[in-house]
Amino acid sequence: TDTIDTQNGEIKFHGKRMRDSNHRDGGHGEITLSEVFEVSSNVGSALAVKSTFEEKPQAFLDALQRIGVHQPTGIHYVGEGTPKVKTSTKDPAWTGISLTQMAIGYELTMTPLQTLALYNAVANNGKMMRPQLVSELRANGQTEKTYKPFVTNPRICNQATLNACQSMMKDVCDPEKQGTAKRLFADSPYTVAGKTGTARIAENGKYQQGRYRASFAGYFPADNPQYSCIVVIADTKSGSYYGSTIAAPVFREVADLIYATDPSFHTLEHGPLAETRAIPASKDGAWPDLKTLYDELGIAYNAEATGDWVTVKSATESAELFAREIPEQGVPDVRGMGLRDALYLLENAGLRVKYDGIGTVKSQSIEPGTPLRTELTTIQLRLS
Repeated sequence: TDTIDTQNGEIKFHGKRMRDSNHRDGGHGEITLSEVFEVSSNVGSALAVKSTFEEKPQAFLDALQRIGVHQPTGIHYVGEGTPKVKTSTKDPAWTGISLTQMAIGYELTMTPLQTLALYNAVANNGKMMRPQLVSELRANGQTEKTYKPFVTNPRICNQATLNACQSMMKDVCDPEKQGTAKRLFADSPYTVAGKTGTARIAENGKYQQGRYRASFAGYFPADNPQYSCIVVIADTKSGSYYGSTIAAPVFREVADLIYATDPSFHTLEHGPLAETRAIPASKDGAWPDLKTLYDELGIAYNAEATGDWVTVKSATESAELFAREIPEQGVPDVRGMGLRDALYLLENAGLRVKYDGIGTVKSQSIEPGTPLRTELTTIQLRLS
């Protein structure tokens, strides 16, 4: 394996000094490219790109364009910024240090989501996807529009390069390696692949002294990715500003929560299970919403009488639904409903609503059917 001499962690390119975080301790010396990635060596990254593309810098920019990092993700969300990534060495902003600066993430701008889309493509075996916040739109139980997964780049690189990227990202978090996040995931019950980042903040075209942006982007489980995540923290007020100490711990907390609550990460031991045939109880409420819920969960129901609003009685084989009359005049009866439906009915009747507790409405301070007053009246609900 070829090695890169990072020297004492400090080097100059056309008079511009570049340093590693441990330059005061003598730097990393001669290390492999994988180790450059593990320890997040600026000097090593810049030298690697310089040795490959110094005579053909346009090829470096062309490679970035083939990946697609110069374009927005196309997410269905208003206001996505456009990445600022140089596409030509004829760009007036291109200088003698642009190649080595871009090698470590400077002289370019991408949003956190755009950055995550790239890491997600590495996790997704090279296939870059358009990020989605919504899978479908529904109204009254009917699907009005479906958003299907959309591939923006079917292959960001060849398989050998992809395998190398995945391996290096795993090494960053491997407690047996020397990666910048090795300590954080030493006791993790799941494997992580990721990359720490630390960069000076730029304002008005100039990098600010003493102001940093810490980041960590990655995915888990490393060998069978299910989730990708990025954490970016700017202008940290603590003494430390590195991605490994500021952003990566937030990633760990998010990943721990997902791991603890996602059943797909856990397998039940085989054994006899208690048999139950009871239909789970549900609150009274709007019939279209309940119908959608029952249909989605495959719960049988017997609708003897239906309208806009129903009362629910859970039985052994199915849920029994009964019509619930909501008078056009007077205070509605919202007992047995959830808070959302209760608020809808009471506020539409012109009442101000206050409530205590969570769950189902157990009582209301104004009797159902009480004539409504012309002045604003407050009704108190108790939930449990």
